[in-house]
Amino acid sequence: MTANNLQISLYWTDVSFDNFAVASDNHVVLVDVEGIVIVDYNSSGRDDHGVHSNPFGNEDPKEGLKFSPDDLCSSRIADHNIYAICKCMLSTNPCSSGIPGGLLWGTSEAIERRYKLNVLVVQCVVGPNRFKILEKLIKTMEDIIEHRSGINSLAHFE
Repeated sequence: MTANNLQISLYWTDVSFDNFAVASDNHVVLVDVEGIVIVDYNSSGRDDHGVHSNPFGNEDPKEGLKFSPDDLCSSRIADHNIYAICKCMLSTNPCSSGIPGGLLWGTSEAIERRYKLNVLVVQCVVGPNRFKILEKLIKTMEDIIEHRSGINSLAHFE
């Protein structure tokens, strides 16, 4: 949504668990996208070389998602969607009460010791460098999925 072939960026402003569903083919689908900021790459007044990093990562974790539409519109690309998913869905203090503890709430201690998922999520919420942290998060989750057959026998993680 941040980078695409349409020459626009789409930034979610209402990220919560009830805005997503899982289709019969197990793909995640957005079902409520009423809160979107659309930024045209070709509009004037933007910093074409800058990446806007959402500065609100250090706020009270119990507060909802914070952002500035003006800041989102002033840069060619922003890390807002990464920040929003990390804060509102993956962190231990999600923006909505849909899943207390966030999507990673049931992660075993063995997985946490080996992969440090919660550390990556906190780094993602606090920033900066969210694009790099996202790459690490994706790689880490792929590694966990790849090794999931060994998760039940914790020998792989000790």
